[in-house]
Amino acid sequence: MKITKSQLRKLIKEQIDERCQKGYKTHEKRKTKKMFGKQYRNCVKAEAMEEEPDGEEYEVKIGKDAGRGRIQSTRITVRATSRDDAKRKALQHPTFKNGKYEYAMLAAPGSLEDYT
Repeated sequence: MKITKSQLRKLIKEQIDERCQKGYKTHEKRKTKKMFGKQYRNCVKAEAMEEEPDGEEYEVKIGKDAGRGRIQSTRITVRATSRDDAKRKALQHPTFKNGKYEYAMLAAPGSLEDYT
């Protein structure tokens, strides 16, 4: 059976439309989306699909020594399963690393105002 150039182009176009690019996957719940009046696959980064952790949001107070016995602190929010897990995840948070914070002081589900 011979395949004409137009048939070959059509087959290639169908293959391209069906797959996501390298490093992307079709979203597991919302498979397609509509843009500009056409139906397209909903492709999301493969890493983004894997990084949906379980648990609830914890507000963690982190601090660093400001000199003369003073402590400079700020609050960050992380998703964790327990207080200890929230403190561990706070140590990996970009604010903690870039701000040169030294320790995680308190962690509470929801908001620290509810906790104190």
